[in-house]
Amino acid sequence: MLAGKNKKVVGVLSYLVGHVEPVLEGYAPSLYVTTIAVSGSCRGSGLATALYNALYAQARQSDVRWITTRTWSTNVGHMRLLYGQGYTEVARQVRDSFVDSVYLARPVALGRPV
Repeated sequence: MLAGKNKKVVGVLSYLVGHVEPVLEGYAPSLYVTTIAVSGSCRGSGLATALYNALYAQARQSDVRWITTRTWSTNVGHMRLLYGQGYTEVARQVRDSFVDSVYLARPVALGRPV
């Protein structure tokens, strides 16, 4: 996603279609979000929400029924965004005493959140 007159990249979301992540077996195949990143100067501006909304439009054109992703348990901002978008925690893997990998899923049919 580009913004401003300098056309700098300020956000990116990458995903795999039809991905089968072993820990998410019950939600496969899915559209699996591998990465989302927003420039620090643009956080809180709605850019991540816009990226996810573009993803939902793509998902509705695919044959998958689920959108899945993974984030760190310490990534509070991303977790809040995902829960607000209708994701549910479906699995968790303990990494160490400070952080877990949290796996989340939401149905494609949920549509675009308000």
